[in-house]
Amino acid sequence: MRKIVLLLVAALAVSYAHAQKDKYTKLFDAYTMEKYEKCIDAALGYTESEKTAKDPEPYLYISMSYFEMSKDPDRFDAKKKPEYKDPLKKAVNYASKLAKRDKDGSVRADNKDFMEELKEATMDAIKAGYENKETSKYVALSRDFAKAYDKDYAVMMFTGMYLIYGNAQSDGLKYMDVSTENLKKNGKPSEGYDRLSKRALTESFVKYSQYLNDNKDKKKAMAVIDLGKELLPESEEIQKQAEALK
Repeated sequence: MRKIVLLLVAALAVSYAHAQKDKYTKLFDAYTMEKYEKCIDAALGYTESEKTAKDPEPYLYISMSYFEMSKDPDRFDAKKKPEYKDPLKKAVNYASKLAKRDKDGSVRADNKDFMEELKEATMDAIKAGYENKETSKYVALSRDFAKAYDKDYAVMMFTGMYLIYGNAQSDGLKYMDVSTENLKKNGKPSEGYDRLSKRALTESFVKYSQYLNDNKDKKKAMAVIDLGKELLPESEEIQKQAEALK
C-alpha cells in the first residue's frame, strides 16, 4: 500500500511539472525567439493574476529576459520605456522574487546555467560600482543579490562585504556574522568550492579581515582569515593576507 501511495505521489509530481511547463509555453517561445519585451509583458500578466502570482516561473522568465537585455542595452529604448532602464538590476530583483516563490529550489536548479551566469555578471557589476564610487547603486544591487541567492553563504559574505564598504555597516556586519558562522559550521565541501564561490570567498575573506584590522579588531581579523585558510588552503591571496596581518 505504501509503495502505491509513493508511486501516486511521484506520478502527480511529474504531472504537475509537465502542466507547469505547458502553462508557460508562451513565455518559453517568446524568450527563445529573443522577443524579450513580449516575454516580460506576458510574464508580468501572470504575476498580477491571483491564480499564478505565487508561481516561480513567470519571475524566472522576467529575470532571464532582463538579463539578456542587459547584454545589449542599446537594442532597447530606455528613453521611451523607462522600465527597460538598468536591466541587470531588474534581472537580479526578479531573481530575488523568484527565490521567494521557489521554495524547494527546483526551478533554480533546473536553470543552473542561467543562475550562474547572472551571479558572475552581478559580482562584476557590484565590484565595478564600488571601484567607480557608485555607492547607492552597488548597495541596492548587493541587497537584491543576497536575496536572489538566499542559501548561498559565499554570496552572502560577498554582499555583506560590499554593504560594509557602502556605508551600510549594520546590515553588512549581520550578513558577515551569519555567513561566516554557516561557512564554519558546514566546512569545506567534499568536492571543493566552484569557481564563483572561490572568487567570492577569496575577495571577501581578504577585504573583511582587512576591514576588521583597520578598525582595531585584530583578534577577529585573524579568526576570519584563519577560517579563509581552512576553507581555501590553496588560495595564495588568503595566505598572503594572513602573513600581512601577523
